[in-house]
Order: sequence, then structure tokens, then C-alpha cells
Amino acid sequence: MRRFFPALLLFLALPGAGQNKLLEMSDKLDQLEKQDFQAALDKARLCTLRRDYDCAESALAKAAKSAGSAADRSSLTRGRLALYEEKEEEARELREAEERRLAAERAERERIAREEEEERLAEEREAEARRRQREMEEESSSPSESTAAMLTRYIQQKAAENAAILNKLNRDTAAAFAETNRRLAAQQAERDRARRDADEREADRRRQAARERDQRQAAEDRRLAAERRENERRAAEAREREREAQDRRDRAERERIAAQEKAERERQLAQQRADRLEQERRDKAAEQAERTAYLQRMAREIQLGVGKCPDGEGHYYANGTMPRGGKEVVSCIDVHYEASCPGSNIVSRGVADNFVGLSGCYGDTYKIEPRPACKVSEVRIRVVKVTEGCK
Repeated sequence: MRRFFPALLLFLALPGAGQNKLLEMSDKLDQLEKQDFQAALDKARLCTLRRDYDCAESALAKAAKSAGSAADRSSLTRGRLALYEEKEEEARELREAEERRLAAERAERERIAREEEEERLAEEREAEARRRQREMEEESSSPSESTAAMLTRYIQQKAAENAAILNKLNRDTAAAFAETNRRLAAQQAERDRARRDADEREADRRRQAARERDQRQAAEDRRLAAERRENERRAAEAREREREAQDRRDRAERERIAAQEKAERERQLAQQRADRLEQERRDKAAEQAERTAYLQRMAREIQLGVGKCPDGEGHYYANGTMPRGGKEVVSCIDVHYEASCPGSNIVSRGVADNFVGLSGCYGDTYKIEPRPACKVSEVRIRVVKVTEGCK
């Protein structure tokens, strides 16, 4: 309201054309803010679907700055609710995944326990069989009973023992399976109960959120209605004061014209500064382009050679000449070169610093290191690039 009231006074003080222009500017600003709001809200929805919560919260905060109407604030509230619901959904998925993992671990432990119990019983049966075999061998040497009778008694006893062991194994296995099924059923029942509780809590939360949204919307509608009434009252007071203060309007008109003229002068000065900066930029770009072209031409046209000088050590030296003609754009250059022998992969690289193009042993000479292994007349030398020198 503090921003609205001065703008209203200025609007009433303007003539008809000025009011229309101000209205057009206001409409454009509203459209831009609406576009910014919608773009931020769309980005928040996309980030929410991707579960990039920091991105979504940042976009919603940006959208909140551009929310100007009740519809915008309602859309913003829905965006925040969608973000909250997506976070809850992700948490629920993580909980269910953890429950499935724990159930799988319990089932694996029970399977391992059953296998270990079966192995233990098998070992006991094998030990008992070995013991009975020894007893049978000892009894076979006794003269009191015939071999056929002892064998018959052993077979009967062994069959009874095997039947007892098998019955015990069957009972233990059935009990283990029953216990496993009972645990799985209890776990499934617990998961079903937890899911029902979660669904009920989610339904309660959604209903509560809907009630809170309705209450906030109703409060917002009441606030907007009161704001409209207050605006209408203030506008009526402003019109009354306007009719009673014609002289103040005239002064405001003169001040407005002066402000427009000042703004126009400042705009012209700003335009002149911008034009001057743009011209300076173009001049610098042209100068840089000219320097680059000059260096590229030097790299193409500079002729380098290789020779020896009376230094007493047999070093090879690079020298060369500058091309003739053309404008000298760069006063000092460095010539980067490569020298090698025919058929060799060994390359000697160097830089002819501050090259001026005076060939011969008493002109520009640059020692080539390492010295190529071929004759000086066979050395091949080429210009790699030319850069600005005297640095």
C-alpha cells in the first residue's frame, strides 16, 4: 500500500496520454513478472519430479518474489505441497526397500540354518552306521549265534533306527518350515498393518493440508477484499484532494516535465558514453585483428636459413630476413622456429627473440640447440609462429 498510494497520486496527476502510457508500462511489467513467476514455477515442478529438492526450493523461493495475485499464491502453495509430498513418497520408498532387504536377510539366515541342521543329522546317521558296522563285525566272530540270525537282527534294528531318524528329520523340517511360514506371515501382517497405518496417516495429512489450504485461501480472499475496499477509500480521498489542490497539480506537472527532460538528457549522455565505449571496443578489435594479421603474414613470409659462424665451436646458427613491403604494425617480434635433419624425428626448437631480419654472422644469429646431426647445408628450418617481442 505504501508503494501503491504515491503511484496513484502520480497517475491522477498525469494527463490522459501520460496515464495511458503509464498503464501500458504497468501492464508490461505485470506480464514480465507473470512470465518470471511461471518459469520459476515450471522449473520447481521439473526439479521436484527429478527429486532435486535444493533446486526445487530455490525455484519456489524465486517464484515467491514474483507472486502478485491470489491465483499466483495458490499455485505457489500447490508447488510447495507437491515438493513436500514428493519428499514423503521418497521416504516411504526407502522404508519399504529397507524392509524388503531385512526380510531377505532373515530368509537367507533361516535357509542356512536348515542346511546346517540337515548336514548335522546326516553326519550323525553316518557315525551311527559306522558304529553298527563295527558291532556287527564283532558279533560275527561269536559262536553263540549263527551268522544269518545276527544279520537278520541287525537289518531289523538298522531299519528301525533309520525310520526313527527319518521321522525325526521330517518332524524337524516340518517344524522349521512352519516356523518360517509363521514368521513370514507375521512379517507380512506387520508390513500390511504399517502400510495401512501409513496410508491412513497420509490420508489424514492430505485432508488436513486441504483444510489448511481452504482456510488460507479464505483468509487471503478476505484480505484481498479488505485491501480492495481500502484502496477504493484511499482513491476517493485522493480524488477529493485533487479537486481541492489544483495549484499542487500544476506544480507536479512542471516537476514531471522537468524530470522527463532530465531523464532525456541523462539518457542521451548514457547513449553517448555507450557509443564511445563501443567505438573504443571496435577500434581495439580492429587493432588486434590488424596485429594478428601482421604476425600471420610475418610467419608466412619470413625466410630463415642455417649457417655457421667463426665461433670456434662449430655451432649452427639460425638467421633470416624480413619480408619487404607492407605496413609495420608490430615494432618488435619473436620468431619461433623448428630445425631438423632429413628423415630424422629429432627436432631442435628455438625462438629468435626481437627479430629484425639482418642475416649473416654479424646480424641476427640464434644458436640452434641441440645442434642437428646432419650437415649445415642439409638442415631444414621452418617458421612455426610469430609473436610480439620486446616483453
